Parts: sequence; C-alpha cells; structure tokens
Amino acid sequence: MWKIIVSLFLIDQGTKAIAKKKIENKGKKKLGPFDFLYVKNKGAVMGFLKKYPNLLKTLHIFTLLLVLYMWHKEVKMILLKSMSYAFVLGGGLGNLYDRFKRGYVIDFFSLPIKKLPYFNMADIFILWGILGLLIF
Repeated sequence: MWKIIVSLFLIDQGTKAIAKKKIENKGKKKLGPFDFLYVKNKGAVMGFLKKYPNLLKTLHIFTLLLVLYMWHKEVKMILLKSMSYAFVLGGGLGNLYDRFKRGYVIDFFSLPIKKLPYFNMADIFILWGILGLLIF
C-alpha cells in the first residue's frame, strides 16, 4: 500500500506542477466540462481557517496520523478498504506538503456548478478514499 500512497502523492504534485507552469497568471480557461484557474488556497475547503495556518497544519497532521492509526489498527481488512485508507493518506500528504512548502495548497480545476470550489487531485483522492471507507 505504501507504493500506492507514494504514487498518489506524485500524481498530485505532478499535476500541481503542470498547473503552475501552464495556467498560473493566465486567468480562467475552459476545457470540456472543467474550468481551470490557478488558485492559492491558504485555507481548507473554500478557504476555511485561512487566517490560522498553523492550526490548519496541526489539524492536517493530526488527521493524517489518526487515519494512519486507524489503517494499521485494522489488521484484517479487505483490499478495497485498505486502498481507501491509502487514497486518503496519499491525497492528504499531497496537500500537507503544499502547506509546508508553499504556505498554501494549489487548486486548479472545477466544474462550472454554482459555488463549487476549485480543487486538485489530492482532494479527489481524499474524497474517493472517504467514500470507500463509508462503503466498507
């Protein structure tokens, strides 16, 4: 599972590097059903806690450690549940890395639905992982 976590982290960081290179300072672009815009998100979802970066980093680390603990606590677990934990951890590490390296998370695409925030691959991995955990 560690290879999956590292792979997800690398996919997330790679897509953020591409977004930085291709769309930073270029305004909103539309490609198919997606809107692309380089966003420096200093908070959590929709900027939540952006005025408290140290608290946000602490909560992020605590949450990842809690997920890691829960993952290792469940010795006998079906593969898909284990993969769900890996997705949460891989995505969470991608966003945590951004918070420490840049002081913000790079978000860069969205669907043109009213009030839907911009997000990144890490956010998608976390969402898939949480959905998997809810199912299993």
